[in-house]
Amino acid sequence: MTNETLNNSSRLVEIDFFRGIALLVIFWNHLHWFVETGVPLRYGFSDMAATFVFLSGYVSGLVYWKVYRFKGFRSLLLKAGRRGVQIYAAHITALMVLLSIAVVLPATSLPNPMHAFLNAFTADSYGAILGAVSLQYFPSLFDILPLYIVFILAVPWVLVLLKIDWRISFGLSFALYCATQQLPALNLESYYPCWSLNPLSWFFLFATAITIAVKNLNGSLSVPVRRSYIAATICMLVYSFVDLRMVNQLLQHAGIVTGATTFLFPSPFPLTGKGSLQPVRLVHFFCLAYVVSTFATRLRPLCKSRFARPFVLCGQHSLALFSGGIVLTYLFAYFIVALGGSPILFYLFATLGWIVTMAFGRILSGEDKLVTRGVPFFKLKTSVTKTGTAVADGQL
Repeated sequence: MTNETLNNSSRLVEIDFFRGIALLVIFWNHLHWFVETGVPLRYGFSDMAATFVFLSGYVSGLVYWKVYRFKGFRSLLLKAGRRGVQIYAAHITALMVLLSIAVVLPATSLPNPMHAFLNAFTADSYGAILGAVSLQYFPSLFDILPLYIVFILAVPWVLVLLKIDWRISFGLSFALYCATQQLPALNLESYYPCWSLNPLSWFFLFATAITIAVKNLNGSLSVPVRRSYIAATICMLVYSFVDLRMVNQLLQHAGIVTGATTFLFPSPFPLTGKGSLQPVRLVHFFCLAYVVSTFATRLRPLCKSRFARPFVLCGQHSLALFSGGIVLTYLFAYFIVALGGSPILFYLFATLGWIVTMAFGRILSGEDKLVTRGVPFFKLKTSVTKTGTAVADGQL
């Protein structure tokens, strides 16, 4: 695939670009989480998981709204169901591959989650299989695909409400989000510990992205671009980049820690939990999305450049690469720990993981007839006939 074909496609090149970057950063951070060495890639209170969920919701809105409008609700249900089955198949396949690797490798040197996964199947094979098939049990890092199954199956009902009035869909998803922040009974992790991300909380971000996409297609999306808004969001983002723990330590060593500085630089920062997508984390991501949307037109040439091509190709095949990336994370974590666990090994295998991911993205794209064309990420006042055909079939 040449750079010219990348620029003449029916896909949203900006979304593929950012989704490809999100895949690589998520792999890096997952590997860091396993071996607890190296430096995690962060951009404030939120992380690439929020970016990935938002982009998937945005693309789902574009794709499924078109199906709903021109083919009806039954076709919409069938399409969402087929996509749910594809994600479920990818999830089960990745689990089987991971279990096969765990059986081959020496049990004494397996990463703890991998070791626990193998022990569960050894101790009670029937129960472990039943739990995995019913999405009640899976090892760490595997909860994102079940999360998307829930989201995709809910998309048709979100679109039905959006057709009536977008405020109904937004209000209900926001009310559910608020309830999850206050009611422990809605914390799915308390019933199924493997679900570290609460789908009832994260669905608000996904549904918001769907709403933005549909309003964009209908030409009713209006994003206020004011210098004061941009300045406020940039201040929020800059503040979130500060290592708050380091600031506190510096202030303490200097002997100038007061109640005011402790209030400004708390450690840990409150309401930034990831599992239930707590408010500060959510607001931070919305600030980031707002800033990116205001500069989207300036970013378009970068997304269409030769430099961006590997990331775009990764974004086009995010389901396959994400599923394989989870298994690769476990495998590389095993080698890092087995070889001594030094920081240099982390950076070596993290870089190797990026190379492997980009290589497979290129291979998969060689078999894909779809190529990529630059379309504005937030193109205001557009129409269905112009933008509705500008999205490929994959959402994750």
